[in-house]
Amino acid sequence: MKNKEKIVKAFEGGNNPSTQKLKSSGHENLDQATYKWFVKMREEGLPISGPVIKEKAAKYAVELGIDDFKASNGWFDRWKGWHEIAFKTVSGEAQSCTKEMTASWEESTLPTILSNYELRDIYNADEFSLFYKALPDKSLHLKSENCVGGKHSKVRLTGLAVGNAVGEKLPMLVIGKSKKTPVLLWGYKLALFI
Repeated sequence: MKNKEKIVKAFEGGNNPSTQKLKSSGHENLDQATYKWFVKMREEGLPISGPVIKEKAAKYAVELGIDDFKASNGWFDRWKGWHEIAFKTVSGEAQSCTKEMTASWEESTLPTILSNYELRDIYNADEFSLFYKALPDKSLHLKSENCVGGKHSKVRLTGLAVGNAVGEKLPMLVIGKSKKTPVLLWGYKLALFI
């Protein structure tokens, strides 16, 4: 009730309510300093966790002379919501290669190589695994029931998907197992490695 006017203004204020965020922490300088630090650390490719952010916010509170601030889990959850920050799994290796390492390749070498080919002749391939006997790792359960499972099946097929720069796709290559020799299935054709 205390913030009724602010909430109504934010709701009725525009067509895009996500552009106007309500902040009730009362420490906007602290929130912004912590956010700027977070963005800088992410630009450098460093993984950041909740306890690290809370510790940094507590240090900023001391530097800004804010005595009534506590970097609690509740503050942290609200802070993530204000800045649309989510906890995600780090994947890939994009950070292991810098722009300086690839600049000459992207600016001169690659265009020179590609100028000799038509788009339909430029292909990209990626392998994948299909664990076709694996059960889902998430399920609905009664709250009173323990959520336990067994060992996950490791049985899989390995495949290769290939497509060119104009969107044409080759038949999928699938690698299976046999007792004598590995079997490759390219589309409907069978090939053996010896």
